[in-house]
Amino acid sequence: MSTQGRQYQLFAILALSILVLSCGSPTISTVVPTTAPVVEQTLPAGSLELAMTLSTSSGEEVVSPTDKQIHQALSALDEGRDGLGWAILGQSELTYLQVSGDKTRGFAMEYQEEDVKRHYRAAREHFSLEEVERAFSEYRDGMIEWSVYGRWNQISM
Repeated sequence: MSTQGRQYQLFAILALSILVLSCGSPTISTVVPTTAPVVEQTLPAGSLELAMTLSTSSGEEVVSPTDKQIHQALSALDEGRDGLGWAILGQSELTYLQVSGDKTRGFAMEYQEEDVKRHYRAAREHFSLEEVERAFSEYRDGMIEWSVYGRWNQISM
């Protein structure tokens, strides 16, 4: 997704959140403008947190993915079929968790926080499907402890 598309998405989410707070509507829905298939999720009213978007190498994008959607997206990655399979869960183009690989070969994991100077890659390269599913769910919920996944090396750009 382009920077302009991400900016539009974030602006739309913020505008809808403000509208919900002022109108008292019970729920809001977010949709990401893109040509790829998008799955719509309902966010609770009053939620000011930025929705996370799960994007995959197949072009799928899911706003505020559930655990089931995270499992489906990650288990569908296939390096043998697609070349480099990847999935990214992020709030923006600069703040995200990403994996590459598949459930057969294992996954490599990276994350970035706010700018390219804070980009890290796990020293371990072969995470299981269950481990990356857990990491994605914890990251989505704001509860991830990076040290649980081992040592992380800063990536110099």
